[in-house]
Amino acid sequence: MRAIRAVYWRIYNDFLRRDRIPELFALIARFIESGYRTCHVSYLHHLCQNLSQTCGPRLLVLRIDVDSDLRTCRRMWESLLRLQSTASFYFRLNTADTALMREINATNYEVGYHYEELSSLGKQLGVRTAGSLRTLIPQARTLFADNLTRLRDRSKLSLTSAAAHGDWLNRLLGVSNTEVLADESFRSSLNITSEAYDPVSPIAVSKHIDRSLPMAWQPLDPMAALRENSPVVYLTLHPRQWGTNIGVNLKENFLRTIEGTTYRLRTWLIPS
Repeated sequence: MRAIRAVYWRIYNDFLRRDRIPELFALIARFIESGYRTCHVSYLHHLCQNLSQTCGPRLLVLRIDVDSDLRTCRRMWESLLRLQSTASFYFRLNTADTALMREINATNYEVGYHYEELSSLGKQLGVRTAGSLRTLIPQARTLFADNLTRLRDRSKLSLTSAAAHGDWLNRLLGVSNTEVLADESFRSSLNITSEAYDPVSPIAVSKHIDRSLPMAWQPLDPMAALRENSPVVYLTLHPRQWGTNIGVNLKENFLRTIEGTTYRLRTWLIPS
């Protein structure tokens, strides 16, 4: 029965679900009406690094990881514009529409790089253990620097903020892509001033990540944070959870299946 429910919800979310952009608009509007000021990720990290400053108004940090679906990404940005809010948009290499990135940046939104070099190398090489994946970090750093430089050249944007993409291989092996930017000298050499997963202590932050229905949010609905008057509420959003782009979802599902199958074949064929 659990498997049947999982299949049903996957089909519903990918192909049948109604558009949820109005729901997101209403949620953010509710926070703004309640006195929250929206901000991007780098601003929150700036506060953490300048502890003499106070947060002042309550903050709503908005981060959009553009894993797929540029059409819904644009609609999310347009909705945020109507609310006169701000946010951070992080683009992967395969979603890096430089014209859209420049449009978003021109409206004073933060645009950054959603990187995944370590997990990409791990899948290409069929690594099976956390230790084996970590041996690829130097190679991943070289690839990260090359990719970021090319993306900066193409987009004509500074891209000083980055956010690690959470790939299925990272979850499988328990190694995050953030380890690529764990070296401060490497980050400094590329002028990366913030990483979305950098610690934000001592500021108390209530974090919420959107999920597919019926779960909707993890670990809980952000309205709970609003009711508790949390000083800082941090929403991580993904276009796929708010729009239903059937063509894009079909493509993503197909590529994920091919990628997983290829990885399994490599792990069988390559000696440990």
